[in-house]
This record gives sequence, C-alpha cells and structure tokens, in this order.
Amino acid sequence: MRAWAKVPIWGLTVFLLLFFLGTCALAENVSGNYAYRLNEENQAIVTRYLGKEKSITMNWHLDHHVIVEIGEEAFAGNGSVEEIVLPAGIRVIRTNAFQDCTALRSVQLPQLLETVEDGAFWGCTALEKITN
Repeated sequence: MRAWAKVPIWGLTVFLLLFFLGTCALAENVSGNYAYRLNEENQAIVTRYLGKEKSITMNWHLDHHVIVEIGEEAFAGNGSVEEIVLPAGIRVIRTNAFQDCTALRSVQLPQLLETVEDGAFWGCTALEKITN
C-alpha cells in the first residue's frame, strides 16, 4: 500500500484547509497605484507601487485600511518618482523600500515614524532632502 494512501481523509482535508487559509492571509490586494497586504490588525502594508507619477502624496488609507508600513522593496527601482509625501499613519519603512529610486529628490516623512530599516533609501542618488 502506498504511504499517502494511509493518511486519513480528514488529515488531508485539514492540511488543505490550513494551506488554503494561510495562502489567503498573505494575499495581495490592489487599490489604485498600490499593491498591499493586511497585517494582523487589519492595517495596510504597501508591498508595491504600480504607478509612474513624479510627485506622490500618499493617502492615509487603502480601501479603508490605515497604511502603517512601506514594505521591503515596495518602490524599489522606480525611476519616475521625484518626490513623495508619506501619510501620518506610517510607522515603519522596511529594508530597501526605496532602493534605486534614482529620480527621488525629496521625501517627507511622517512625524510619528518609528523605524527606518537599513538600506531603505540605498541607491537614491538624486536624494537631496528628507523632512518630517
């Protein structure tokens, strides 16, 4: 008898259910020019910027979820963005979030920002001004 045939059907059902639910929890949503996922508190983490605008003033929410984090490499490699104003709810900017944004000249950070991880602005060769 094959090894997989010895697994009770309920065991296989539980495994598939857990796998499916785990995959859905990490699902990426899209709102406007942003892809995002939700954290445990139902808050938005920006995972990718999809637009080409030169000047961005980010809204404080995506689909009624407060934005609290700019994820790893969310804007990485974007050659269009020259200036960005981040909303007040952002608490964390992850590693390489703006890596190689070579046109980025100006960033306005929220006053209550708690963490900017290493390399968040690595390779931003035009960056002249960071304010909060």
